[in-house]
Amino acid sequence: MINYRLLDLKECKLISDIDRRESIFSTWSIEDGKWILKYEHFEIFDWEGSEQRYVSILENILSTHGKIFGAFDSGRLIGFAALEKDSKLQAIFIDVNYRNKGIGTKLLSFCKIQARCWGAKKIYLSSDNSEACIKFFLSQGARLVEQHNKKINLKINLFNFYPEVNLSPIDSYNWKPLSNLTVKPEQKKLYPISNLSWLTINSTNDTTPTIFSVEIDGYPVGIIGYINEEDDNSNWINPFMIDKSFQNKKLGGKALKAIIEIIKNSDSLSSIKVNYNKNNIIAESLYLKHNFYPILEGSTHKYCELL
Repeated sequence: MINYRLLDLKECKLISDIDRRESIFSTWSIEDGKWILKYEHFEIFDWEGSEQRYVSILENILSTHGKIFGAFDSGRLIGFAALEKDSKLQAIFIDVNYRNKGIGTKLLSFCKIQARCWGAKKIYLSSDNSEACIKFFLSQGARLVEQHNKKINLKINLFNFYPEVNLSPIDSYNWKPLSNLTVKPEQKKLYPISNLSWLTINSTNDTTPTIFSVEIDGYPVGIIGYINEEDDNSNWINPFMIDKSFQNKKLGGKALKAIIEIIKNSDSLSSIKVNYNKNNIIAESLYLKHNFYPILEGSTHKYCELL
């Protein structure tokens, strides 16, 4: 069981227990306002002699009234997040054997609560530009400020967790990162066609479907599109997915509204329809909330039309 608590001054040296090895295969950069994913492989071999420098940084944070939140497993420190008194996130590290278990999210949530208690409206941070780091922080509500060399400066608004989205055409910049997005394991039966397959269809077919990248601050978080079916005088919304790291942040509803507006402004066909797996309760709730009503139920799927 993972336990969380504040670290005191004498415990800063415990960070040497954390195995921070990581294999980096791709990095982000910002060029002309667009997120560009580049292939760049390098290895991080544990602390590589830098732990004493980090210990000094953490000790300085505590001596200037900042906070360090630690995650422990059986008494061993396996992760921490360090927040300066001016609400700058100085560092967050998770042991390689404990990543992708929600520990980073938990530690960052403690920092958000602390910053609000201090009266802050935002948390500022400077992140490495690795694909995993940027995806984590953006999924936690961070927004782009600027890029400086290989560091990307971000801010987390503590009182607005639901960013705006925009839909962008598929291009050479967003094609690859979109193909890497995925749903949760339990959702794969409900969304059986991969993004890569949809994007391939989109690039080889001039008529259907019309697919867009769902983006926040230019960063791809999902895809949505529509298929023009003249046989039944309708536009069918398909595909539609939000990456697992960005779900439950009201992005799906905003993307749905945006695609509806695009369809209404670009096509004269009379109706907008959707179909979804009968077991996809989340999709059903979303469509009903946005004024779709049931028109047919098949053996595996339900069908709805926009009022």
